Amino acid sequence: MKNFLKIIIISTLLFQSTAFSKSDSTNESYFSIIGGDFVRATEDYAFIFNSLSRFDSGNLVNIVGIGAFTGTAAISEKTVRKYLFENQTSGGSSFFSNATKLGEPQYSIVLGGGIYLAGLFANSHEVRVTGRLVFESLLLAGVSTTVLKSLLGRSRPYMNQGNGEFKFFQQNDDFLSMPSGHTTVAFSVASVLASRIDRWWASVGLYGAATLCGISRMYLDRHWFTDVIIGAAIGTASGLAVCNAEGKNSKSVSRLNIFPVPFGLGICYRMN
Repeated sequence: MKNFLKIIIISTLLFQSTAFSKSDSTNESYFSIIGGDFVRATEDYAFIFNSLSRFDSGNLVNIVGIGAFTGTAAISEKTVRKYLFENQTSGGSSFFSNATKLGEPQYSIVLGGGIYLAGLFANSHEVRVTGRLVFESLLLAGVSTTVLKSLLGRSRPYMNQGNGEFKFFQQNDDFLSMPSGHTTVAFSVASVLASRIDRWWASVGLYGAATLCGISRMYLDRHWFTDVIIGAAIGTASGLAVCNAEGKNSKSVSRLNIFPVPFGLGICYRMN
């Protein structure tokens, strides 16, 4: 699995480098660039939160659609669990034990960090932004999922308490089933990379891998069907939200830049 993950990381970096071949000629220091990215990230989050405050019909349609699909899935999730349980094999268990690692945060952090550093040292703005957006998406999706897990306190399938057992405000991992954190992570990364690469075959591969991660969580009896659906929705929404915010914010130039310097922070204000 470690070699497989290395291949994914290296392949992604190589593709990103070729897909975004344009390099930026700049005299900015690394401290200034990193500080500017930090400011841009805060601007992206501000844009997202402002957008959420302006609730419109499009948001309502999305929520209703996800709710309807989740409600339908809830009816069949006991059947889905039974089917997966009855058809388990040693080969399937091995495969899905590896597939589930695609949703482990540490691998996604390494991937995002690798892309960001590749863009930073290769002086490629687009690659660097892609790495930053991976981090932004992971943070947004991670916070949302963590809060919901604790708030809902849903019993995991292996507890054999049924799919309707909720104990609100929990910290016990046995009652942190909804939503699926691994699925959230997998889809949050896939949605950013698919949006940035913007090629149909990349989207199919990335979302396909994320889907396998979601299936693995059910196969391993860690999550219910609806846990995976909501996790996928949160991850995808987070990734698309930060990419959309970046696109909107890139049209305007921030006057205030705050960046780290040795033993403190630097502040730069551009007059034009």
